[in-house]
Amino acid sequence: MNNRIWILIDKYIDHKIEESERNELKLWINENKRHKDFFITILSLYKKHRQLYFLKEFNYESAWDALYRKLKTRHRKRSLIIYSSVASVLLLIGISLYMFTGKQVSDTEIYLHQGKAQAILALSNGTKIDLQGKNPLSEYSEKDGTTITADSNGLLSYKSNDPLKVDYSLSNTVTVPRGGEYSLVLSDGTKVYMNANSRLEYPIHFSSKRIVKLSGEAYFEVSRDPRKPFIVEASKHFIEVLGTRFNVSAYPEDDFYATLLSGSVKLQTSSETKVLSPNQQAVVKKSNSVIGIQNVDASIYASWVKGSFEFQNASLYAIARQLSRWYDVDIQFQSENLKQIRFGGTILRHRPLSFAIAVIEKVSDVEFSRKGESLIIKSSK
Repeated sequence: MNNRIWILIDKYIDHKIEESERNELKLWINENKRHKDFFITILSLYKKHRQLYFLKEFNYESAWDALYRKLKTRHRKRSLIIYSSVASVLLLIGISLYMFTGKQVSDTEIYLHQGKAQAILALSNGTKIDLQGKNPLSEYSEKDGTTITADSNGLLSYKSNDPLKVDYSLSNTVTVPRGGEYSLVLSDGTKVYMNANSRLEYPIHFSSKRIVKLSGEAYFEVSRDPRKPFIVEASKHFIEVLGTRFNVSAYPEDDFYATLLSGSVKLQTSSETKVLSPNQQAVVKKSNSVIGIQNVDASIYASWVKGSFEFQNASLYAIARQLSRWYDVDIQFQSENLKQIRFGGTILRHRPLSFAIAVIEKVSDVEFSRKGESLIIKSSK
């Protein structure tokens, strides 16, 4: 593919393409099937708003039929794995049909909880404040006079009114329940985005080191300070940084993941220490303290911060875990082998659970059924 096509792609996605250039791009897309398939693959690399704009412009219903037949052929060969390149296309087409025709891709209608911004703030004196209740925190003064505020978007922040009276022994805790998310700015300027079913304990002000304790998942944008390393303690492991962006998934029931977007981090377990570079992910299994390093697209693992679930060759089990925490619903599997079905693509985070279910059902041989307040995933064959 020549540079001219790349230029047209960028201009089209940024809404800066001229009519003549638009026609040139369409001609290239329709030139042969390989070009069309390439464009569909490119879609999976763009963020939500870019994906939807492109899908709205072109009609992929015929592509749906062809790819779905291809998928079914693979199933007749008794392959349980849905290859990520095909599943990505189907997920994206499902999103376009849902968003632009107003129709779901399945008749499944399951109405359960939908995630939203909510959390509980525990102050140094033990007082607990509902950050999403009828009377959410707008301003509060800690023992040393530090002012805690929450803006209209629910962003929590700290500011000292008298640096000479700072009490470094004071700490706060933010707990985000299942079905929730929340964000805050620490006293050093570090931004923290917390995912569902997570807990963060942190000093109101930092002394010689900046140490926070995490259970669950959070994305950090650390304010650089060479004199004070920033340390995240999670699952008995320690991540040390100076100034960087990274995501940590440290749910007690799952393996530990640290994914670096920019800068550099040092991960220390009880048995070894390793340094990560951008687009690398450290994995520590629950059964040991050995650090495994793999190259990844780091933005995928922080996609939840910007309102979408992005997957790349992810197991249905891993997807179900994320949906379970975000929608506050217990998801079970009828058989173990269903957990290994794999997907790639994007599901919009702030859509009803029925949307995610409909898309998954459409691109695979599984179906969801409701049993009380739980969901059961079973084979649809």
